[in-house]
Amino acid sequence: MSRVRERGIPECDTGTAVIVCGCGNDADAGLFPRGCAAFLFSCGLEPAQNEFLRAVSFESDCINRLQMLIAGGGNAHQFILELSDIVGGDAILLDESFRVIFTSDMRLNGLLRSSVSSTGEISADMVNRLVNSPDRYKGNVGVSTFREFKTSVFSTRSVSPEGLSVTLLLEKSSDLGDDIFGLMNNIHKILKNWLFSGGYAAATKIYTSFQKCWDRMISGESANNAELLETFASLPHPIKGDIRVGAIIFRTPKNIPFNYILARLRNIDSDINVAIDNTDLVLVLTEREVPGRKKSAALEKLAPMTDLLRDFDAYLMYGNHTSRPRHIADVFNLTRKVLIIASKLEPDTRIFYYEDYASYGAIDLAAQSYLKSDISADAYLLVNPHVMALAIHDKTCGDDLRDVLFNFLVCERNVKKTAEAMHMHRNTVLNKLKKIESIADIDYEDYQLRQRLLFSCQFIRYYEKVLEMPLPAKSGQEG
Repeated sequence: MSRVRERGIPECDTGTAVIVCGCGNDADAGLFPRGCAAFLFSCGLEPAQNEFLRAVSFESDCINRLQMLIAGGGNAHQFILELSDIVGGDAILLDESFRVIFTSDMRLNGLLRSSVSSTGEISADMVNRLVNSPDRYKGNVGVSTFREFKTSVFSTRSVSPEGLSVTLLLEKSSDLGDDIFGLMNNIHKILKNWLFSGGYAAATKIYTSFQKCWDRMISGESANNAELLETFASLPHPIKGDIRVGAIIFRTPKNIPFNYILARLRNIDSDINVAIDNTDLVLVLTEREVPGRKKSAALEKLAPMTDLLRDFDAYLMYGNHTSRPRHIADVFNLTRKVLIIASKLEPDTRIFYYEDYASYGAIDLAAQSYLKSDISADAYLLVNPHVMALAIHDKTCGDDLRDVLFNFLVCERNVKKTAEAMHMHRNTVLNKLKKIESIADIDYEDYQLRQRLLFSCQFIRYYEKVLEMPLPAKSGQEG
């Protein structure tokens, strides 16, 4: 601790102890020189000393945790998460343009989250307000308290010899506690000594490497499988074996904070490869199996992703896998197309799986081709007339016979499974099946008919929700 210029101690009660620490400064700034911090404790000297020692111990323990993380090969993302966990707050690491590199889980919902979620980056004015704060201490650390958010935001900025800079913003509740100033002073040193020696470069490489690869692919510069395999293997998160492609689309693709979204995606899955494609996101994973589709327990792992998608009114689809890298762009485009359809069919669902909606992709191709032909403008003519009769009955009477038929066929004509799928009593399903038989003469033993009935049920759903076209007043059977 630097020497403190000798100053008089302010008058206070006899039960109050004053501890002054900080760094000396030639400027005369009143009672204490600029750069000094005074801690007043309304208690005896011994408890005050214990409180001070506890703060020093806190700082030492925190630095040890962070240094052990670095020694173990921890990256910038893990560093930010550890730091935010230490102080029970939120943290954001920004590059020299104040764009988000990594974030914590942003739990406080205070200044940082409100700023970054609306813009995708912290504004230069906000950063200047923090970095150039008059509450300035050794190590380029400033602090501002935002009463409207009941939080305090600390900042420290480090600049490398090459001119690269990073700004760390740390937010926690306004009840400061412990020695946060001392901690941030040491964080400043760590940022300089460690982050610029490799952590920042690695973070930047992760941030841009797959994007460059994707841009080359869609431009046609890279189309050779062998070349792409070699490129993928050298990425920060290598892609090997079967490649699973995913897509994220936004219901309102305007002013999307991509920097912040990419940072949160890497918080959810630090090994994911992500690129921006116009207003959509490309996800590339190496796992053949996608969590959540088969085992309901795995859905817990999808909760952070679901929260992110809801925050930005977005939808995700895990697409097909391919062993040929040059097909990734085609698989992505197909996945995106089917995702658009799925999001219209079920707008309240956020995560979809291609296998569950692949048939709707085929239906879309058939419908669009039909509508471009000179046969008829009524695409519903592709539907089995029995299913059309059920759909018109449902629309007129407020019933759900078409859905019952569809689930009955999907469940291999098992009444119990159909009841479970539709959350109905078994007897209710039986009664509805009898009503279906009274409207449509269906031979359930005819395999080809069952296939067409399934197609027709899905086509009508597509016709109404995706094409947004009304059903005819009468079925094809009635003319």
